[in-house]
Amino acid sequence: MPNQTDSLKKVVIWILATVSAAVIGALLNSAWDSAHPHISIIQVTPSLDANTRFDMSKNEVPVPDKLRSIAVKTYWSNIDYLRGQLVSYDQLIKVLDDNEQRMKQLKRSVQAYQTDRKEMTTTLRLDQNASDDDISHFYDLWERNSGFVYGLLRGEFHRKRLQIETFEYNGIPRIPVWQDDKDNWIVTKPGGRFNCSLYYERYGDRELQKEMAHALAYFNTERLTKYLKIVDSVKEEDIVAEELLREIESVRDNVSRLTATISLSNSGKNPISFLPYAEITIETNGLVADGNTINNDTTFLLEHRDKNKQITPILLSGGSSVLADFSTNDIVMNLNRSDLLLSVYKLGAKNCKVKLFAAGDGWFNKSTYESSWKRFASSKFVIDQKIP
Repeated sequence: MPNQTDSLKKVVIWILATVSAAVIGALLNSAWDSAHPHISIIQVTPSLDANTRFDMSKNEVPVPDKLRSIAVKTYWSNIDYLRGQLVSYDQLIKVLDDNEQRMKQLKRSVQAYQTDRKEMTTTLRLDQNASDDDISHFYDLWERNSGFVYGLLRGEFHRKRLQIETFEYNGIPRIPVWQDDKDNWIVTKPGGRFNCSLYYERYGDRELQKEMAHALAYFNTERLTKYLKIVDSVKEEDIVAEELLREIESVRDNVSRLTATISLSNSGKNPISFLPYAEITIETNGLVADGNTINNDTTFLLEHRDKNKQITPILLSGGSSVLADFSTNDIVMNLNRSDLLLSVYKLGAKNCKVKLFAAGDGWFNKSTYESSWKRFASSKFVIDQKIP
């Protein structure tokens, strides 16, 4: 007959085994159903667009001295609205956009002029032997480049590097020249008005305007050749345009917010919520700034905001994924080590990673999630250098 004590032990073991199996099964089911998040960096970049999710209405930003010093080198720029050391953020962006378009147009104009210059010179060398067809084609080429040529000559005239020398208008002009009711000199050709952009900007421009209009109308090859030689001598315009475009890009980066675009996915069944804050760490250990060696990496707090400028958490349901932008609370120029960070960003020599914080995600999930390291560089740099 079995011992009563042994029977009791067997019952207890059976009960414990059953309970353990149930508990383990429940835990496994819970783990299976639990959220399984994964985060990765898509890109990190200074973003002007991120500023739309912050209140910038009262923000004033300094006008960089370098921007002014480059802009005054070319007559084609316009920084009249950047008076004073501080301007509103909106005004600065407006001026940057305007000058970017001006410099791009200037570069296109220089390229077009260089293409047409040879043909124009060939016709001028024919002088009085030029046929009506030759001169008509010359006018077509001049009209195509008149805004660039007249604008540059007007700039030289304002700088007092172009002197006006009156000349006698003998004979009959090759094409009509006349003055409108606003004292603008108009040059016309068969088939309609010849638009050569001879509208004065300042009252004193009328002297230059008159000389150029008559030089064109009378096909004064000596004067027209002189104009083209002056245009050729101002070779720095294209160089200054490129320099100003680089400075505009730099200023934009400085008034942007450092923004990480992060991919979040949840392969689990249950949802998970992330706090609207993240940390980005950028490798700076060992770099030299202001003559001092940095002995640590640089970390910034980031925020996730919606289109209504509200700080909002991210709820990720099971089996879903989302792209989310996290940005610094302040613009780049006000961040610690900002000059160094922008230099590192352009060189693409260092890496970065982000950390997100989960809320209420259960036993089987961590409270923080880190991405793997990602190259801290522009997308263009990564593509050009074929960085994985």
